Amino acid sequence: MKNRLLLNGLLLLFLVALSLFIWLKPNTGDKKNQLISQLTTDAVHTINIHRADKPDIQLTKKDKKWEMTAPYSAEVAASKISLLLTLLSEPIKSEYSAQGKDLTQFGLDPEQTSIQFNTESKMIFGISHPVSYDRYVLKDNKILLISETVAGAMKADVASFFSTQLVPKGSQIRNITLPENYKLADDTIANWQLGSAIQVFDWDKEKQPSQGSVKIELGNGEQIIYEIIETSPELLLGNSKLNAKYQMAEENTQGLLPPR
Repeated sequence: MKNRLLLNGLLLLFLVALSLFIWLKPNTGDKKNQLISQLTTDAVHTINIHRADKPDIQLTKKDKKWEMTAPYSAEVAASKISLLLTLLSEPIKSEYSAQGKDLTQFGLDPEQTSIQFNTESKMIFGISHPVSYDRYVLKDNKILLISETVAGAMKADVASFFSTQLVPKGSQIRNITLPENYKLADDTIANWQLGSAIQVFDWDKEKQPSQGSVKIELGNGEQIIYEIIETSPELLLGNSKLNAKYQMAEENTQGLLPPR
């Protein structure tokens, strides 16, 4: 009896998905080679990302260098920008008018996640198609189906957009002050200058308090402060200004914090 009910349930789910696919059967025609945007990657200078349950993110290109301008001011990982820009070259697989459609069944209303390049119309991301697993996207009052890899990146923590470099590119360290009982070694400054994290996460300071501070003075007078969160089994560094936690590679632990 249970097996029959399960089979009937699966058949019903399949019929619903098939009906939705047939109802929205695309008229591909001239859309075969149409891209979701006519912008080139070089022409993009601002990217705005909206997330319903997390802070919005604004990314701006200045002098060919990408920076986050909201909710924090920080250098951005080049790999993250490259991934977001792949969206521009995504071909439209199917296109339907949104007029008269119930957008809630596509995950397009209410708006959960969207991205806007420059002043182009924003792209609102919905759920995946139940048969093809392509993504529903609402743009210019049209429901589009595209194959994409950026949805997960847009929904990630703010800190995941930060550069993994401990010191901004082009900056030079003038001096470093380590916590008490740590002594500078001949290569300490060089190690921090080249230091790079494996990953960057949001940092909950109450759950992972600081065990000491590392103060880095740059040649331009700026100061960066990293809090030591953990030293074992891995080195975790926190940046209070960005509320970010940097997971360092094991081989960098001794190089950044010489033996006491």
